[in-house]
Amino acid sequence: MLGEGDAALQQYDRAEVLFTAVGETLGLMLLTHHRGHVARAAGRLAEAETLYSQSLRYFYEEKHERMTARCVAGLGLTAEASGDWQRAAVLLSSALALFERLPAFLPQQEMAQYQSAAHLARSRSEKVKAPLPVDALVSLALRTSSPAGRSPGDTTF
Repeated sequence: MLGEGDAALQQYDRAEVLFTAVGETLGLMLLTHHRGHVARAAGRLAEAETLYSQSLRYFYEEKHERMTARCVAGLGLTAEASGDWQRAAVLLSSALALFERLPAFLPQQEMAQYQSAAHLARSRSEKVKAPLPVDALVSLALRTSSPAGRSPGDTTF
């Protein structure tokens, strides 16, 4: 996958030049999101979280529900990969609730990946909260998942 990831990043760099030249912010944010996938697959979880968060801010502000849900799911998969089961459970369960509310658009394999990850995270989490409304979800998703970045009393995740 790393070879494929490097090849993808090279293509993303080319696309970034073109999107920047024409001022295409949507395209740039889609690239940012996909770079998050590559970083997560390569085990660069802090980088993946940063990329997903950047794209989430844009898509949420632009009211792009599908990509907002996909960014939250990416953050959830990143939390799962880092072993933060509580955060993963909340983010993935909430992302799935958003996906179910929207007309179907994800490939079945991708949806199955999110469902499987959410199930695993819920099974390993001490307590699972119900899916959150989108505004609360985005606010929560944009908080750092790093235990060092949390306030001492913050037990949200």
